[in-house]
Amino acid sequence: MAPASALLFSSLIWAFSYFPIEWLYGDGMSPASLVVLRFLGAGVAMLAVRPRVVRLLGRRELLGGALLGVLLGLGTLLQLEGLTIVSPAVSGFVTTLYVIFTPLVAWVALRRPVGHANWIAVVLALLGAGVLSLHGFALDRGVVLTALGSLGYACHFVVLSELSVREHVYGLTVVQLLVGGALAAAWSVPGGGVGLPHTASTWGWLVFCVLGATVLTFWLQAWAQGKVSATRTAVLLTSEPVYVVGFTALLGGTVAARSLAGGALILAAVVVVEADGVRRRRALATPVPAPVPASSPTPVG
Repeated sequence: MAPASALLFSSLIWAFSYFPIEWLYGDGMSPASLVVLRFLGAGVAMLAVRPRVVRLLGRRELLGGALLGVLLGLGTLLQLEGLTIVSPAVSGFVTTLYVIFTPLVAWVALRRPVGHANWIAVVLALLGAGVLSLHGFALDRGVVLTALGSLGYACHFVVLSELSVREHVYGLTVVQLLVGGALAAAWSVPGGGVGLPHTASTWGWLVFCVLGATVLTFWLQAWAQGKVSATRTAVLLTSEPVYVVGFTALLGGTVAARSLAGGALILAAVVVVEADGVRRRRALATPVPAPVPASSPTPVG
């Protein structure tokens, strides 16, 4: 599987998982409980398959995996807290702000330059987020939480691109899931601890969230990011809100015109970033012609 295909497939699974997550909320589970069970369940399952994988990691990979777990845990907790307030379509659109945040984080943390196209995209994305979140002079708390979660994902993309190499993909995925799950467990304490599903059907959807939307997708992402940049990863994963809108329609839901307008502005920002990336890649791929040597003067006489 090509890295781009792996990321697009992961995006498809994550998009569908918005709906089982809402069904799990309807069964009384909290966002923190869901993250604990997803991440710890996925991490333990992967560790059971390869029990020695963490011991093969060096100090840099262990510390990096722990940082990845904190960033992933915070991003997911904030996004899922927002999903208790906003619809899956709005959550999907706002989450795509990571395509804007990612190059900005890389600029701040790694001093990688941000071009004019990225700044234009920032303006478009902020306008889109404003259309989605501003109601008069009130700011939608769900959109703000989701946007902060998106920032956490952007930081995660940048760090993962710096750390991901083929031989450490599995171990890094295990460490980040276990750390993210432990963070969520601490987060759940003020709300009464970890809750469990109450029906067989919601247990089944929880298993899907653990194995399909966590083990498979985060392993694929870690593998793919060893081959593509953080910004390119963010752009590819912005297919997620398009999938969410499609699943919403298939499942009989409706998407408000306001959501479509705000989402269109955010996706326009994505197009600007991607078009600039394509232009840059083509420029790098174009061979530079060799200089023509100056002709020798014709001797006289």
